[in-house]
Amino acid sequence: MSSPLRLDLGNQCLRRGRQVVPLTPKTFTVLRYLMDHRDQLVTKEELLNAAWPEVYVSDAALKVCIRRLRQTLGDLARTPEFIETIPWRGYRFIGTLPLLEATPAPPPIAHRLQSPPVVTHNGEQQRPSQSPAPTLREKRLRLPTNAPPPPLPVPPSTATPHFVGRAPTLERFHQWSHAVLQGDRRTVFLTGETGIGKTALVETFLATLQATAPCWIARGQCIEHYGTGEPYLPVLDALHRLCRHPGHEQLITTLRHHAPTWLARLPSMLPPAERKRLPREAHGGSQDHMLREMVNAIEAFSVEKPFLLILEDVHWSDYATLDLVALLARRHEAARVFVIATYRPHEVSGGTHPLKLLKHELISHGRGEEISLDFLNKAEVEDYLARRFPLSAFVPALASEIHHRSEGNPLFMVNMIEYLIGHGVLRHREGRWELQEEPHRIGEEVPTNLQEMIEAQIDRLSLEHQQLLEVASVAGQQFSAAVLATSMAHEVATIEDQCTQLARHAHFLRPAGETLWPDGTLSTQYRFVHTLYQQVLYGRIPLGRRAALHLRIGQQIEHAYGTQVNQVATELAMHFERGRDYPRALRYRRAAAEQALRQYAYREALGHLTVALELLKTVPISTEREQQEITLSCSLGTTLAALHGYASPLVERAYARARALCQQTDTTAQLFPVLRGLWSFYMVRADFLTARDLAEQLTRLAQREDAAESLLEAHRALGYTLYLVGDLEAARTHLQHSLDIYDPQRHGAHALLYGQDPGVICRSHFALVLLLLGDSDQALQHSTTALTLATDQRHPYTLMLAYYHAAILHQTLRNPRQTHELATTLIALSHEHGFAYGLAGGTFLQGWALTLQGQVKAGLQQMQDGLAAYETTGSAIAYPYFRALLAEVHGKNGAVKKGRQCVEEAFAAVREPAHYVYAPELYRIRGELLLESGH
Repeated sequence: MSSPLRLDLGNQCLRRGRQVVPLTPKTFTVLRYLMDHRDQLVTKEELLNAAWPEVYVSDAALKVCIRRLRQTLGDLARTPEFIETIPWRGYRFIGTLPLLEATPAPPPIAHRLQSPPVVTHNGEQQRPSQSPAPTLREKRLRLPTNAPPPPLPVPPSTATPHFVGRAPTLERFHQWSHAVLQGDRRTVFLTGETGIGKTALVETFLATLQATAPCWIARGQCIEHYGTGEPYLPVLDALHRLCRHPGHEQLITTLRHHAPTWLARLPSMLPPAERKRLPREAHGGSQDHMLREMVNAIEAFSVEKPFLLILEDVHWSDYATLDLVALLARRHEAARVFVIATYRPHEVSGGTHPLKLLKHELISHGRGEEISLDFLNKAEVEDYLARRFPLSAFVPALASEIHHRSEGNPLFMVNMIEYLIGHGVLRHREGRWELQEEPHRIGEEVPTNLQEMIEAQIDRLSLEHQQLLEVASVAGQQFSAAVLATSMAHEVATIEDQCTQLARHAHFLRPAGETLWPDGTLSTQYRFVHTLYQQVLYGRIPLGRRAALHLRIGQQIEHAYGTQVNQVATELAMHFERGRDYPRALRYRRAAAEQALRQYAYREALGHLTVALELLKTVPISTEREQQEITLSCSLGTTLAALHGYASPLVERAYARARALCQQTDTTAQLFPVLRGLWSFYMVRADFLTARDLAEQLTRLAQREDAAESLLEAHRALGYTLYLVGDLEAARTHLQHSLDIYDPQRHGAHALLYGQDPGVICRSHFALVLLLLGDSDQALQHSTTALTLATDQRHPYTLMLAYYHAAILHQTLRNPRQTHELATTLIALSHEHGFAYGLAGGTFLQGWALTLQGQVKAGLQQMQDGLAAYETTGSAIAYPYFRALLAEVHGKNGAVKKGRQCVEEAFAAVREPAHYVYAPELYRIRGELLLESGH
């Protein structure tokens, strides 16, 4: 049996008996540091600072040391006895190595690496307590020492070691965080111009907060999209990063319970068996359903410890993410939730920017706060320089010149200083800083343009790093090393090493977690420390090479995602648009629109469809192009109907364009959905004659095609139209034909294509027909079945319509209690999903029920409010019906004159009373009111 290993401190080696087991100095330093912190997590950053305190190396050097140590110790990474790997964070020494005390041991390495005295804010000096060497993050929070700076300039986002001028703002953030700890949720908008220091302030706040109060911190970056972004993209980004930190198992459990639809969008976080079920589960989640899920999940997270959601650059946010911010802020329940959203004011200067509207609404209702960062004044610039260059006599004069040139913009200020250092105007010599030029001559040295400064920083990099960063700027604000590797024909490990070097310099890049592609590729993600760096680098690339890089990157991502390529349709659309592969770009814009529609993210879908129609103009005129435009126009019509209502002129315009194209190309293959869309418009506008003509055209077209899907919709359209014009027997026949054809499994896609499930709506209409024909029992049965189907299908708009028609059914049966219950559910559902049509109808019908339950005054007011809201939707189909009910309630409560006015307004709204299903009721109510008034 071989002798046990012992650590010889005096000779910095391992011994087995008398035999020396040599270790390199760096490897020994790593081992000793780990042993000094036995059973503690030691981060990679700590080890790099301990073993390579004066130089910058990548994580690869540390990995080599750990591998050599394991080989020497006979240790295995999977079943460690000495060195345990903590994924994504660092290592822990869990074994025991006896010390050989033959020679006096040197002081522990933590003492030898102790920092020099640190100057505090009040000018005193103090020596830090015995602790490991500071990490880069810790360095950012400390004031500078007299040591010379690293050879490469430091970008502004790492300037927090000299954090000045923000103490009052930082104090406000800590006051808010204290309120959040007590359950008082907070939403804060942090605004300021480019380079003002928003990110530095947030990072300083988070670092100090984490030191005092454990909390969940989810950080998401909104990315500039050239077109519409993917719903909730920055929130998904934040969750993905958060779920890679320690304790993520608890997060996943909470998501599984409260937000399964979101978990389905984070497949890499789950085991393979569970991952297989994800496509089916994800398909069932609408945007609004996801919204409620995530709010509930965040509040559940906050029960254990406060939850901070940091969203950067929300001026580029998608609508869905802003909806999430709004709902988190509006909830009145206590929750330890803190949302911080940063943005640039000039990006939201337009009066209709959604962020501007949201911010104004939240602040005016006391649900949000805003802080605007100002430029630094001269005294603050001097404070910064005094900390950066302590005991230097040139500081006051230099501060005056730099403040004059930078106007107090921190980004500009820091880059000016780094430019002076890089060009030898500021030099560190023999332990002190020297200014080689007179301060008033600085203007001759420093470029007046910030872009020139950044380009000067780029030019000082190696050609290899310049090329890497240029390709990265094409990949995006955040990118995967695997994308760069393919584009540059290098190994992923090589690219990761180069990016890590730049990140360790805190220069241009910072790590942003890891990503796993569907093809199994695992690589590190990085992001630019500031958008300006990406923009300057991007602008340096010639147009032809830029387009080629976009094309190459798009092809790489397309290949990596394979059959799951639609998950990144928005990103691919951007790359292929800029790569001038317009057919591919068009394909992915359409895919992105379809994906948004499946999630009922109609605003995002509208953006994609609008860009797709513009891209279509680049395609040569052909029959195929016309057919694509017809399809896009139909999708546009469905989207606009969801956003603005079926009665919107925009809906008619979209379908009218598609109809003109059908006539122009003399094709009937796509005519059916076009006529179906036009029928919806005229039907809701109560133009029953035109609607009936279109419904009959649909029926003839479907019979000619002999397609079950078309016959299903045609019979439903004609049946409902005939019901509205009072031909009840014919309506029953057509609706019965539609029900005979309907199969929930086969025809589920109709909800996506037409905006509602035909079987549910047909059964709801069939119930109303049966009721008017005198079969109330069958009517109630069909209505109940429709509600059950709609609930099972989880299609929000269909469910809303099912409740709406069920409420009408019970109102007609004079059942106030059931009407009130159904209307209450209808209102809640419409509030949740933003359905103005359902909200108006539910409010009116609930008001009617209240009047019959003795609450006449409140009920009448609610009926009037509901009617007014209904009018704003542009719909006219139920206007006479609502007016008639209002007239009846007025009459029964003594306001005969108001009742007669309402009933006459109802008659005026019906173009041909003889062809309106509720005409008999209108005449009955008019007669009763005339009798009441004595006429």
